[in-house]
Amino acid sequence: MNQALFEKNLAALERRDPALFGAVRDASDDGSYQGAVRAKSGADVPLFRDGSPLHSLHDPEREARRLVEGLTDDAFILFVGLAGGYHVREFLRLNPKSSCLAVEESAGSLRSLFGSTDVSDIILDDRVRLAVYGSREGFAQSLAEAYLPALHGGFKVLPLRSWTGKFPSSFTADDIRDALKRVSGDYSVQAHFGRIWLRNCMINLARASSLPIQSPSFDTGKRALIAAAGPSLEKAV
Repeated sequence: MNQALFEKNLAALERRDPALFGAVRDASDDGSYQGAVRAKSGADVPLFRDGSPLHSLHDPEREARRLVEGLTDDAFILFVGLAGGYHVREFLRLNPKSSCLAVEESAGSLRSLFGSTDVSDIILDDRVRLAVYGSREGFAQSLAEAYLPALHGGFKVLPLRSWTGKFPSSFTADDIRDALKRVSGDYSVQAHFGRIWLRNCMINLARASSLPIQSPSFDTGKRALIAAAGPSLEKAV
């Protein structure tokens, strides 16, 4: 492990995602990556534990351009496999208004990657959300938090083939479909009730402007106060 690279990547993650930072900090390096090698173009390419490269050893940037060509900024992209992140960088360069989620197999593999290659620029980019598979529930939650259909538009999946060949059991089409159902459920409720909520907010704000300013008085005898609810409320509680 390159300790300086690891600390640089981890510090970037702490700024962007404290929860994932804690998971990676506390995880054990699972040895998925064994450092990096210099491509002919001069770029560093991370190696899998068996010594095979995750990107082109000739020109990973050009390979990335071919991989993401055709993608547009009217869709949210799920990148299955981060590795050196060349495909993510190229997509964001070509589509500066886009957003995406890039995933690794586990907190342990992400820790291993952090010690092999510099992806701090991707971590710090506010158009990118990082996640680990870990479990179906954790992945679904990460996708639901990152992908907002009303804001991001459509949804596309782009697997990094070299990565999926090394982690074949990490992500399945069913996992992604189940996660999208969760997003769809939340969005459909918001779409249905959004106008009612907005109307009530406007009415309440108009009335509130004529009321004297004072601290609210809460009934501390109540066990719970539900201010808003969606289909994920019961599970979250």
